[in-house]
Amino acid sequence: MFTINGCGTKLYGSEDESWEDGSYTATKWIVILFVPIIPICSYRVLDGWDDGEEGEYKIQKVKLHWKQVLKTYLFVLITIAILSLVLYLIIHFGSKPIK
Repeated sequence: MFTINGCGTKLYGSEDESWEDGSYTATKWIVILFVPIIPICSYRVLDGWDDGEEGEYKIQKVKLHWKQVLKTYLFVLITIAILSLVLYLIIHFGSKPIK
């Protein structure tokens, strides 16, 4: 999983966290400018599995986690809507003189 200039594949999400081993489910996405576009698969991720070293991961492929996919798409759509609204307000009201 890697990106070059924000394009490539990346893990997003942290669903179904386990208290016993600290593992969670994350989904691998095709990303463009770090924006998740297409879900590829989901993994069960266990952080620091080898001698407790940070940065070490153990992953196991699981079936696609659709709840996480929908939550990610919803987050992206809301973010785009908010940014579009802010841009609209800046363009239409930012350049008008105050009376």
